[in-house]
Formats: sequence, C-alpha cells, structure tokens
Amino acid sequence: MSSFDDLKEKLVSDARVTWERIQESGAYNQLRDRYENMTPAMQKLTLVGGVALVSLIILSIPYGKYTQSNEYVSEFESKRMTIRELLKVSRESSEVPQIPQAPSMDMIRNNIDNQIKAANLLPEQIKGTEIQENNSNLVPKNLTEGLFAGQPCKAEHPSGAGSGLSVPKHQSQRENERHGDDRQPRGQPLF
Repeated sequence: MSSFDDLKEKLVSDARVTWERIQESGAYNQLRDRYENMTPAMQKLTLVGGVALVSLIILSIPYGKYTQSNEYVSEFESKRMTIRELLKVSRESSEVPQIPQAPSMDMIRNNIDNQIKAANLLPEQIKGTEIQENNSNLVPKNLTEGLFAGQPCKAEHPSGAGSGLSVPKHQSQRENERHGDDRQPRGQPLF
C-alpha cells in the first residue's frame, strides 16, 4: 500500500504545482478579474455553463465509443447474416440433384423414327426428320449452345416447344393449315 500512497502524494503534488502555474499566468488573472466584475447572476450562469461544457466534453467520449460500438455490432450482424445465407445457399446447391445429360441428336432422331414407324403410316406420308438451327426464343441461346454434340438445334413443333428435331409436314397437313383447318389427316402423327 505504500507504493499506492506514494503515487497518490505524487499526483497531488503535481496537481498543486500545475494549479500554481495556472494562477500565475496572465490569461487566468484576466479571466478571474472579468468573472469578479460580473453580477452574481452572470457569475452563476458562467459557472453553470462551464460545468455543462466540461460535463459535455467528458460524456462525449464514452457516448462516441458507445455509438461506434453499435455501428460495429450492426456491421458484424449484417456480415454474419450474409455468411449464414451464403452457407445456406451452398448447402442447398450441393443438395440439388445432378441434371441428367441431354440425349444425343441421333438418339432423339431414332426415337422419333421409331414412333413414326409404330404409327403405321403410308410411305408417302413419311418425309423423314432433319436437324435445324435454333431460332427459338423459348430457350436462351447460351443454354442450347454446345448441347447436342456442339450443334445448335431448333424444333418445329406446333406448340413452339421442342426437342431439336423437326418432322416435315405432309402436303395435306400444309393445305389444311392454309385453309384454317387444324385437323390432322388420317394416320398422320401428332407432333
């Protein structure tokens, strides 16, 4: 405890020396003379204003630290939520099943040819299948490029959706469309 008492005495003696220096300065004496020449109401007002100013300065330091810490906490919580959302999205994306590989154009063509043969059509009704370029707006071009062995493709299906193959229309079907008749000729597949 003696070191604490020594420290306390040293601080008190340093404060006295500093106070004596302040009392000897000209600025302090001028301020003291002005204060003594004021009316008692003005002296009281000046004293209250000085105490308020010192209190404001002393209290502004912890208040500034408090507001800064609130900003840090809100920034931390925002980043934590962002990280949680990213982890959630990462987990969800790893749980999504793999999209199966698209069938090759030859496999699709063979499937359509088999369906045409199974429909028992007359030879003049069968015109064959052909691969055409993809000009459809239903599927974005960046999704269809490179699928099907690097060949862009387009389907000419009445609904506008497609598999990349088109079946040429029979002559009687084209004539029906020109005359506004949507019926299919007998034995014609509905593609």
